[in-house]
Amino acid sequence: MSEPMKKINVEEIMKEIREEIAQKGYTEDSVDYANIAGDAKAILGVKTDFSAYELGHAVNGAAGQHKIEYYRMIPKGGLKSFIERSIRKILRFMLIPMVDQQNQFNYQMVVCMRQMEGFIEEHNHQMEQKDRQIDALEEKIFYLTKRCEALEKQCGSKEA
Repeated sequence: MSEPMKKINVEEIMKEIREEIAQKGYTEDSVDYANIAGDAKAILGVKTDFSAYELGHAVNGAAGQHKIEYYRMIPKGGLKSFIERSIRKILRFMLIPMVDQQNQFNYQMVVCMRQMEGFIEEHNHQMEQKDRQIDALEEKIFYLTKRCEALEKQCGSKEA
């Protein structure tokens, strides 16, 4: 009925884990998860750092490919072609609404991405304006500080 349970050698598993930790060069104080750099980028194969260029490129690519065509040409001739055409005709009533629904979803996602792209561009523009204002105010503070120091010296020399 049921198979007997396999014996699990915990010591062997722990030994393998310790060897792997030693190979990666982790020490006792670096074993905290916050101190170990994750391999998420390498595993996913996707760059996760923000790039406005890559965002724009991805949005434009998605916008150009959001519509899925249901009907694709099947070359004539042969049994395989006949079977493919027959299956397409049989499933047409079910596939066309699904493809239309997917196209609507894809379109909405492209709209969302365009909105996010616009928000990011607007936010970046506002940040640039704030940076310019901060720079101007820093210059003004520097000028006013120098002026106050000069006035304090004048007042100090008149009193003495």
